[in-house]
Amino acid sequence: MTPEAVLSEEELEATRPTWHAVDAVGLVAAVLPALLHFPSRRENRAVLTVGERTIASTHVEETDTFALVGGSLTLVCAFVGLLLFRRFKRSRRPLRLGLALVLVALGAHHIARGAGAFANHDDGPLELIAGPPVSAPPPPPPLPEHARLSDFIRNLFPTLPLTSVSCPPIDATTSRVTCALIPTTGAPVDLTLERAGGEWLIRSPQRIYAAKTLGDELAADLSNKMKTQIVVDCGPGLIPFSGGDKHVCSATRKSSPEPRKVEVTFGKIEVTFGAERGYTWKATAL
Repeated sequence: MTPEAVLSEEELEATRPTWHAVDAVGLVAAVLPALLHFPSRRENRAVLTVGERTIASTHVEETDTFALVGGSLTLVCAFVGLLLFRRFKRSRRPLRLGLALVLVALGAHHIARGAGAFANHDDGPLELIAGPPVSAPPPPPPLPEHARLSDFIRNLFPTLPLTSVSCPPIDATTSRVTCALIPTTGAPVDLTLERAGGEWLIRSPQRIYAAKTLGDELAADLSNKMKTQIVVDCGPGLIPFSGGDKHVCSATRKSSPEPRKVEVTFGKIEVTFGAERGYTWKATAL
């Protein structure tokens, strides 16, 4: 007669163990590789002949034998714990199942790290062992002058919303040229330049404003003065101007839910640009 037949179910449950030595071994094997690293580097050198040249390449891999051993031992302990699953108390079985899953995950991680899956694989530069030297590629051809001038103009106006700058072909005898500034919205703007002393100088217009930037500046200034939010629309694209030129923008007041706020609606804002810098504006109410 077996002991299980003599003991009742409750007595048999009380005699079943809670833990096993394999649990402690598995936990130690899982923790140590995470705390202690013993990496080793291995170089693989490959020699390849291409035509008249013999080229060598060095590939460096990093492995960790300690992590491989610890990960393997962790997996063994996890599987042994699963084989002994039914010998432990029922109340402890879910905990033991979770422990086995953790050990499997840590063991697989240590094995992958030990095999170099997470290490940086350093591929050194190619080394010419024999044969004629590799000639450097020829430098790119210089840009034509009109392309260099387009890049120069683009760098002069970094804040303008431009898609491109188009200049016609020019040569060393060209003294005056008109390029087109093509904005993201609105019509292109002509920019006239003259060559003076080997440099290109802008002759007209004197300045260029982005319509949206001008509208935002006017809206902020007007909203601050009126203590309410004003929306200003100066049109699309770019605004070319010289000293004394005028530009008209439309201004409207945003609706407000406050019942006692005074309704002020502006019809237009006339902007007068200065000769050197800045501008003045005058708002006209409807």
